[in-house]
Amino acid sequence: MSELPREQVEEYVGRAQQYYQMPGPEALPYHNWGHAVDVYWHADDLARMSRRKLGSQVNRSLLLVAAAWHDAGYHVPLEGFPTKEYRSAALARSAMPELSGEELGIIAASIIDTTVSNHPKLSNQGIALHFADIGYMAAPGYELFLDSLGKMREEWGAPSWDETVERTTAFAEQLLQEAQSDLARILTAEDLEVWVARLETNIAFLQAGRGIDENNRY
Repeated sequence: MSELPREQVEEYVGRAQQYYQMPGPEALPYHNWGHAVDVYWHADDLARMSRRKLGSQVNRSLLLVAAAWHDAGYHVPLEGFPTKEYRSAALARSAMPELSGEELGIIAASIIDTTVSNHPKLSNQGIALHFADIGYMAAPGYELFLDSLGKMREEWGAPSWDETVERTTAFAEQLLQEAQSDLARILTAEDLEVWVARLETNIAFLQAGRGIDENNRY
């Protein structure tokens, strides 16, 4: 399937913004438009890297559109949808009638694949979007990782840092297993090794308490 023109991608990304809260004191700390933008760029990186292994099998343009829409409406009640991911997929389908049924299906399926508990993922597109969605875990700088984790922690209800470290470490262990089974399908061994090393470094620094205010640790 051919890539969408850049202008069309930008149009669809722009349409998604109205379905998110903008970052600010009234918004969810983590799941707001800023997160969607971060996922967009993580998705762009993964799409480009996937070409070294899969060529053009991952449609970059549809992945970027899905990234923008993947948490659309996250902050509002589900209104009959089984999960937030299904609701976001439905919003994306209804907002882009110009796309073909096949294109909308690819976007919707990849959004649903961001459901953390969904295994196996439905497609390489879904694998790419899932790992883009949790991209902060393997951020190339620890400060970027800790900033995102701090926002997520606030959204969790500000548990102790000890609990946060334990919870995040368990999630990282799950992701490392998924990386070997899923991410390995779209990245070369070399690129996968880099991704894994970044995640392991971030978790090691977190476990060592780097950047955590000791007065607020418990």
